[in-house]
Amino acid sequence: MWSCWIGLSRVREQELVDALRESEDCDGGRKWAMVGMQAGVVLAGMYASRAQTQLQAQETKKSQKKGKHKMGDGKAKYFTGNKFFQLAVEDERQRKEEEAGKEQRKVQREARAVELAAWQKKNDLIREQNEAKKIVFAADLEAWEVEKTAAKEEKRKRLWEKPKWKDYNPEVLLGRPKKLADEDEDSENGSETD
Repeated sequence: MWSCWIGLSRVREQELVDALRESEDCDGGRKWAMVGMQAGVVLAGMYASRAQTQLQAQETKKSQKKGKHKMGDGKAKYFTGNKFFQLAVEDERQRKEEEAGKEQRKVQREARAVELAAWQKKNDLIREQNEAKKIVFAADLEAWEVEKTAAKEEKRKRLWEKPKWKDYNPEVLLGRPKKLADEDEDSENGSETD
């Protein structure tokens, strides 16, 4: 009787050991899954904080651009005297100067665009003329090649020299028009205020 019971206890003991190992394996798998999830949460948190910082910086920058008026924070203020009046007059003068500067830069940009369009049109015409000259040059060069081979076969001197591209007077493309020095300064200032 005892031997049977000892055999059963060993079988039961072995089953418990196997169950314990299986449980430890499952726990180990869950532990690694949990570590992976925690790492994902940490990375997502870092990304979210960075994105929030960038968005906050953009919003701050936008709000600073809008508030060009003196005392433009929306809160009530009580001012009297010449100092406030001078600030208001100066602010209005600066706004008018900025508007005039923007308009002047716009006119200069439009004039520059017209100038560049005319330059492009002239260069296109020159390209077309050069293409026509290249076609004539290629035909003359081919005729010369035929003459060269014929002269070689007949063992005689060639009748004319090899044509050269420079003899066809190719036109040189015009250089891009330069900006004026004051336009450069205005465009630099305009990019800061626009």
